[in-house]
Amino acid sequence: MKLSNYNFPVQLSEGKVVLFNTVTNKYALFEHNTYDILTSDCEEYFRTHPEGTENLLENGFLVKENVDELLKVKNDFFARAYNSSIYSVTLIPTTSCNLACEYCFVDKNARVMSAETCEVIEEYLTNIIEKQSSCLKYFQVKWFGGEPLLCPEIIEHISDRLIKKCDKKGIVYHAKIFTNLTTVTSEIHNIMKKSRINEINTTLDGYGEYNDRRRCSKNGKNYFDTIIKNILDLKDDFCINIQINIDRSNQQEIPLLLNYLMEKNILEKNRVTVGFNLVNDNDNITDKEQLYQYSQKESMDLIDKYQTILGEYAEYSMPAATLNCFAMAKNSVVIDAAGKLYKCYKSEKDNISFGTVFDKQYELQDTQYQTLLCNPFHRKECLKCSVFPLCYGGCYNENKHTLICSYKYILERKIKRYFSQYCE
Repeated sequence: MKLSNYNFPVQLSEGKVVLFNTVTNKYALFEHNTYDILTSDCEEYFRTHPEGTENLLENGFLVKENVDELLKVKNDFFARAYNSSIYSVTLIPTTSCNLACEYCFVDKNARVMSAETCEVIEEYLTNIIEKQSSCLKYFQVKWFGGEPLLCPEIIEHISDRLIKKCDKKGIVYHAKIFTNLTTVTSEIHNIMKKSRINEINTTLDGYGEYNDRRRCSKNGKNYFDTIIKNILDLKDDFCINIQINIDRSNQQEIPLLLNYLMEKNILEKNRVTVGFNLVNDNDNITDKEQLYQYSQKESMDLIDKYQTILGEYAEYSMPAATLNCFAMAKNSVVIDAAGKLYKCYKSEKDNISFGTVFDKQYELQDTQYQTLLCNPFHRKECLKCSVFPLCYGGCYNENKHTLICSYKYILERKIKRYFSQYCE
């Protein structure tokens, strides 16, 4: 037997070591001296810990000498990429937005989905449900924009038809929405519930007036208090994640926001959570000096400081085995306000479409095949990395030319946070 290539060790301050296997998503907790024996003298460990050896073999930390682990990783990847039990669609009812955030990559040319396009999209998606009903178990909808809640009637109309079709076929329907939460009314609240939206992703980039200056509205109105009120009004019916976009200009403001969210009891475990994202460059950003030039490790160190402030409200979940990029899945599509089809919502900005819903073409097209055949196994440096089975090389579009490798730093911190709570 030999140690798995995909064991990820993390040193804990309590004199222990966590060994996480990124293929099986299992973990083992060792005393330092026991772990040292395992890694330096396997035969000695096998002799002195026969029961432990059996458990480590069963959970993937040890593998037989003749096992090629990479074959297992490849099989898992393609099984997920070609999984026919899940269908995921991202719908963009409008590219219009009432805010003017400089870092937003969405096309500034506003467009709203027409009634005709809405009807054809419904027909397109219900046909997919019908054709795949024998193997489809879950149908997932993500509402994106622009600001999708500027078009609540479109969300209500399309959702109603898709929900009825899924219910008839015994398919589980799930929806989430990406919204700035500035336009919510009691009527829109009810539409989201009726549309079976149970997850909300929203954004705050600072406390009070600072957020309003950074995420400025087109009508000059300040929305921070409105967003906070809506989070409080909605959190009993929806899981809400507050995404904080970070660059050099606001990194000092974020602790004030985090403390405010905790002091006002806005955060709730598993109900109202916080996530962090480093702002990437795009064609709209004028002040390039505000973007981070830090290494990936330094960036993760910064985010870890914010997680420390959050304390019990920090993310404590262990990583799950999944595709890192939904565009690599066969059963995923993005549909914009004009009815154009894409594999990734960022492709909409670059106008890389593989067709439209009006074509009524349900077979895979060339662009889809090209995305599906993006081989994450071509980078030798990735194959040697113990984290590879979790990230599969990251976002294909971002990593085509430059390898962006941050997951190892994210994973280390996730495990430390999880076990700090576990040990307590």
